[in-house]
Amino acid sequence: MRILDCLLAASEPDDKPPLEMSPKELGRFGEKIAFHFFEARGYYVLERNYTTIVGEADIIALDKDELVFIEVKTRIGEEQMEAEEAVTTAKQTTYEKLAIIYTTNFDEYETIRFDVVAITVQNNNEGLLRHIKNAYYFDE
Repeated sequence: MRILDCLLAASEPDDKPPLEMSPKELGRFGEKIAFHFFEARGYYVLERNYTTIVGEADIIALDKDELVFIEVKTRIGEEQMEAEEAVTTAKQTTYEKLAIIYTTNFDEYETIRFDVVAITVQNNNEGLLRHIKNAYYFDE
């Protein structure tokens, strides 16, 4: 999916062009794009950058009755590795632990889903966004 609308919504006047951002800045920018993407699709975003001692979840949202933990990976178009390939087994395990902590401290949710958003910035004004629902499953 082309992400021009989300890219424009995430941009702020003082932002550097995406191709000039550091990896950390690009990652945060991608998280803003993903936030706008989910908001536009009717998800209710509960948390952004939810942090505990075990790690951080980029976005936690409700999709109807499902609690969704979302990892956002943003890359520049020329990079070799696809963004979603960067979600390692260790990162998946971190998200499973975060889900346990979150559901212990907050309301119980019957269904938990783990999604990945892979954003590829092609130039300063265009990019592609892939939303991978149920990217992996929680091994109880």
